Amino acid sequence: MVDVLSRPDEELHGVTYKTKCGCGSIYITINEYQGKPVEVFINLGKGGICANVMLGAMGRDISHGLRGGVPLEEFSRTHFGSRCDSQITSIQNKGKPMFSCLDAIAKVFIEYLKKRNPNPPGAIIIPMNEPTIQSSPKPTPITSPELQPKSYTEPPKPTEEPKPQSEGVRMGGKICGNCGGGPIVREGSCEVCKSCGDSKCL
Repeated sequence: MVDVLSRPDEELHGVTYKTKCGCGSIYITINEYQGKPVEVFINLGKGGICANVMLGAMGRDISHGLRGGVPLEEFSRTHFGSRCDSQITSIQNKGKPMFSCLDAIAKVFIEYLKKRNPNPPGAIIIPMNEPTIQSSPKPTPITSPELQPKSYTEPPKPTEEPKPQSEGVRMGGKICGNCGGGPIVREGSCEVCKSCGDSKCL
């Protein structure tokens, strides 16, 4: 069981940071006792009641951890890079992307620790390249498949169907004098060329 020290009754001094997250501005106060952080208060400006209750409880839990011997570096490691749906990009926040309120709080702890001791032994390891907020992947344009060239063969020519010869009585061997090639048939009292249509009626 870990022994958690009670909060000192005397007046404590510390520093308050203001940072941003996707839900608004966060105010984080870190109080010290005998040169060490022992108390943290977290408040979400203009945030909902539930959000402020949760962050307030988180501040109390971190305070108990600090007075129980857990270093502030451990909390910064735990929450750094945590993501939620409400993220802000580096463009929206002067070059500092915030992936959640937990990520914003962890980065405040890192800033606080760097100011207290710029080169501590066994310093916390912060990734050189912070994860970036990924945009929705661009849809791949739909393109029609390439048509393979097909070999072309000329379709066979249709054969001419023989014309029915029941349209009239063929005048055996008689050639049309107009076109010189059509057969002459008798239709009623007329002689008609089946090629050019020339007719002579008797």
